[in-house]
Order: sequence, then C-alpha cells, then structure tokens
Amino acid sequence: MHLQLPPSLPEKGFTLVELVIVMVIVAILVAVTAMNVRQPVEAYLDATTNARLTGAALTATQFMRRELREALPNSVRVTQAGGKIYLEFLHTVSAGQYRVGAPGNSLDFTSSGAGSFDVLSPPVLVPANAYVAIYNLGIPGDNAYAGDDVRQVTTSGAALSTISYVAGSEPFPIDPSNHRFMIVDTPVSYVCSPDAADPASGTITRYSGYPLSLSQPTDFTQGTSSLLVSDVSDCSMIYTPGAIQREGLVSMSLTLAEGSASATLYSQASINNEP
Repeated sequence: MHLQLPPSLPEKGFTLVELVIVMVIVAILVAVTAMNVRQPVEAYLDATTNARLTGAALTATQFMRRELREALPNSVRVTQAGGKIYLEFLHTVSAGQYRVGAPGNSLDFTSSGAGSFDVLSPPVLVPANAYVAIYNLGIPGDNAYAGDDVRQVTTSGAALSTISYVAGSEPFPIDPSNHRFMIVDTPVSYVCSPDAADPASGTITRYSGYPLSLSQPTDFTQGTSSLLVSDVSDCSMIYTPGAIQREGLVSMSLTLAEGSASATLYSQASINNEP
C-alpha cells in the first residue's frame, strides 16, 4: 500500500525591494519617535540640572549670609581685581562686657602695653590666636584692620572670666559707654571667580586664618581655603555701609550654569554696624 503525499507548497519570502521598503519605513518611524521623545527628555534633564544648581546657589548664599551676620561691626569691605570679587570681614565668635574702675581688673585705655581685664558678663569663648576688639568704627585711627582697636589675646578657653592681650602701638582709642568687647577668631574672605565661557571652572572660595591687613588682601597663601560652590558663570557682591552704628547691606547675585541649564539667585544680608 502506498501513501499519497500532498504536493509541497511553493516557498515564499521577501524580495530585496520589499526588505528595503520595510527598513525605510522603520527608519522613518524611529526618527519621528526620537524627535517626539527628545524634547521632553531634554526638558526633564534641564529641569533636574536647574533644580540642582538652584539648590547649590541657595546653600552658598545662605552660608555667606549666616557668617555675615557674625561680622565685626564696620569690618565688611569689598574690592575687585583681576576679574574676581573679594568680600572680606572679621568673624566674631563671642562678646561681653569688660570691667571699668576698681575694685578688680579693669581694661586700661591709657596704656599701649600688654594687659588684661575681667569679664563682667557670663564667661566667654576665646579661641586660640583670637583678637579682642573694642568699639571698631572702621575709620582712620579706629580701624581693626590697622590694629587700632584690636589686640591678639594670650589666653584661650571655652569660658573665660579674665582675658589677657598683647601690647599695641597705641592705647585702645575709645572707651564706649556700653563697655562692650568682641572676640574675633579670624578674618574671612569670600572670593568669587566667575567664568562665563567655562562655568565649570568658576568658583566661590572661602579663605580664613590669614593675618590682618590694612589693605584688603587678594593673596591668601598664609591662610586656609575651602570651596564653597562651583559652576559659577557670573556673580556680584556689593556692600552698602550706611552710616556708622547703622545697619549695612550686602547685596549678592549668583549665577550657576551647566550646559543649557542655569540658575540665578539674588540675596541680601543685613550687617549690624553698631560697635
């Protein structure tokens, strides 16, 4: 007995022309899809970068504002050099009242020699290598940067009731009615180095621990530095001192950029200039 098999079906496939047509159609669909997806993806990435830059700018300006509120009265100054902006002030860590008159150890306003005085207010914090400042007005003859109303302390501790200091060139110039002193731990400078062409190279750097200088410094080889923020494409720092014993104002503008994303933040810090 023999089985009769059905005739085989003819083999079918794609022709070269059909394959090319399918490839062209697929390429067109991919291109159209990519065009429709690209813009939302780029917008999302820009929004994410913008949010990060805004957060970094906000953190940097808040940090500077917080420290500026601790500036020694009449010690803020701003200068520009070499495309950079320099904002400097003397940073205070504590304050109190000194003894005047007997009995006890009172602050001497008649001698330029080394001395000491009793603290009448609660014991104060005095870091090592700090300065005691008396009624800084920031004017000739009464300028902390010139050493007129500051002396380096020779005692340090977390809660001192007596403070000793080194000799100066002249006696303390003014005995204020409030008998107030301030302890300065270091001068501080914020240096903004913007770079519009390459924002990744633009920075704001904090410098501290360098010597006092009557002329505002632009070289901090004797101090320490720490990077505050990068990606700085533009910045502005303006100080309006106002009248003596009145509030000054530091106005700051900071622009951070990365690729096509950027963030600009404006901020102001009030400065208490009452000595």
